[in-house]
Amino acid sequence: MIEVTLNGECITLASQTLSTALTHWGYTIGTCAVALNGDFISHTQYANVQLTDGDSLQIVIPMQGG
Repeated sequence: MIEVTLNGECITLASQTLSTALTHWGYTIGTCAVALNGDFISHTQYANVQLTDGDSLQIVIPMQGG
């Protein structure tokens, strides 16, 4: 098990890829933007990024409106 910070909240999960974690948390790949430890990650790389203990994730979903 690893511990990561997701949008400021500490979460414990099994070690996994960013893609798997996002799906588990209910995010749709390609509709959110992710920064891992302060660096933007392209959605094409989500499946290649292995989360590790202590990682910090910021996830945002663009919204339209006026």
